Amino acid sequence: MTAARKGLIGKAKERPEQVKQVLDVLVQQGPVQTYRSVMKKLDAWSPLGYSCAGEVIDLAPHVSEFAISDWVACGGLTAAHAEVVAVPVNLCVKIAQSSKRKVT
Repeated sequence: MTAARKGLIGKAKERPEQVKQVLDVLVQQGPVQTYRSVMKKLDAWSPLGYSCAGEVIDLAPHVSEFAISDWVACGGLTAAHAEVVAVPVNLCVKIAQSSKRKVT
């Protein structure tokens, strides 16, 4: 099971060093500040992991959000080192025209 699917206890068991850090903050700063610090960290955005970007060269018939020749960025498990990748539409986002640059 991935950490994202586990409850707080399961996540804590996988990260004993972070649990120690929380306990240290609890001793030093008290429960209210510790709670605020932990919640701030949990609410923070974090990278999705591997990502890629490129030009759309083909589309599934049901896709209406993109067009051939659009430039997109994508992430998730489908991103790979490859000339061509097939990516689910919900893992893609258009790149603004001014953000395009040729990658060599």
